[in-house]
Amino acid sequence: MEQEQEKLLSMLFDGDFPDHWKDDVDVAVFLRNFASLGIDQISREPDQLKDDKRAVLQQTQDLAFSHYKTFIRTAHCSKDLYDDMNTAEKKLEGILNVLPQMQEKTKLFIDKGSELNGKRRLNSLTLAKHTGLLELLELPQIMESCVRSSYYEEALELSAFVKRLEKKHSHISAIAGIVKEVQHSNQMMLMQLLTQLRKDIQLPQCLKVIGYIRRMDVFSETQLRIKFLQARNSWLSGILSAISRDDRYHHMTRTLELYRVHLFDILTQYRALFSEDPQPIFTSFLQHKVSELLKTLEEDLLEGGGNMRTDSLLGQAMYFGLSLSRMGGDFRALLPKIFQDAAIRSLKNSLADANMKFQDGLSLLFLNAPANMPCLLSSTMASSQDDLHPPLSLLEFYPLAEYTNSVLGAFNDLRLCCPLSCVLPVTEAVTMSLEDAASAVRDLQRQEESSLNASERELLKNFIDRFSSILLPYIGRCFQALFPLSQLSSVLGVSPQQLKAEGLGILDEERVRGLLHSTNSALILA
Repeated sequence: MEQEQEKLLSMLFDGDFPDHWKDDVDVAVFLRNFASLGIDQISREPDQLKDDKRAVLQQTQDLAFSHYKTFIRTAHCSKDLYDDMNTAEKKLEGILNVLPQMQEKTKLFIDKGSELNGKRRLNSLTLAKHTGLLELLELPQIMESCVRSSYYEEALELSAFVKRLEKKHSHISAIAGIVKEVQHSNQMMLMQLLTQLRKDIQLPQCLKVIGYIRRMDVFSETQLRIKFLQARNSWLSGILSAISRDDRYHHMTRTLELYRVHLFDILTQYRALFSEDPQPIFTSFLQHKVSELLKTLEEDLLEGGGNMRTDSLLGQAMYFGLSLSRMGGDFRALLPKIFQDAAIRSLKNSLADANMKFQDGLSLLFLNAPANMPCLLSSTMASSQDDLHPPLSLLEFYPLAEYTNSVLGAFNDLRLCCPLSCVLPVTEAVTMSLEDAASAVRDLQRQEESSLNASERELLKNFIDRFSSILLPYIGRCFQALFPLSQLSSVLGVSPQQLKAEGLGILDEERVRGLLHSTNSALILA
């Protein structure tokens, strides 16, 4: 049917017609009517259409003339409607352009509204939980107050509560801030507790302090032991450093006393606090303190010189070593070497001073010498041969008397602390001192030999005799009083005769006399 309509349209309009006519209903109706007409009707149809057209035009003109006002208003209305439609279209286009932004902003508004609504709910919940939250926020302040007031028990409870809180709500920033502040207070509490250990503190308080530190769980057990010893050692070192060093004897006695009292307390506290101690920590600390004490003892003995009462110091040190033996720190076996070295050093210094004074006295030997000097050798030998009193005949010569007094002073200092083990170095030191004195006499004789008169030669000869026959034997007897052959024999397990044969425990007087003999022979020949 559609193909027939299309052929009919092509025949009527020579194929030149719009495409939309094919689907137009009015065109289809016209074609049906047209197809139903006869030839006569079709031939008359153009004229009929023209007449219809003229009639329609006439009617239209009449209608327009009769209702021209309506047409005018319609035209104006159409124009206004057209303008309004254009304006509406433009505004609609503007709305369409704005709609995406509006949609986006609406979404943002919805999101913001949801966020504000969530915050509002949180604020409402916060207000409902205000009291509990206030308590949580006040935890750092309460913790700090407890620490500053030394309420450590309460502070530890608060710290434990905050730790549990951190495990459950560590993702909350407020909780993280509270934890940080409480940790700061914990550090301050730890410093306070360690500071207490650096003071004069008794065992009950030590137990409390160590218990608090253990509950803080900041140190391992080994670290806690080391921290305790470090703190107590710091306190002990502080009171030891406060002792004046002007008087070395006072410094050493005071040091020994403080060591004996406080070190023993520290070790007792340590054993009470740490019953299951790994021995190396305790032993290392004890060895360290004993080494410090021995070093201080050596320094004081070195600086104190002959002004030290070594016997008293040795007694105190031995007593301290005995008391410390209960802790496994008996150091008494180390003391003899220290005191022996100090005694020998002091003896050598005293003998060196004696030799210097002797040489100074020799330079004045021939000044103010009496013209007729009595010889008391035979009268004094008998009275001073069997005792340790200084021979009075030595008073005839000031250098000999002064030298004797100096040597006796050195022997008396040595006698306070005179172990038998130092017999060899003491023997050598005294022999060398006597040899130096004899050499000084020899040098004097050689220097003054050509200028001496008979009286001065006699004076020098008597001086040498006193030195050889009185001074040397007297010094030898004093030396044997320091180191009795019977004691040496008992210790070494040999007879006194064998000791004499070996020259152990006696002075080699012949070596000294050998130097004086050559001088005296020269005087006799002269």
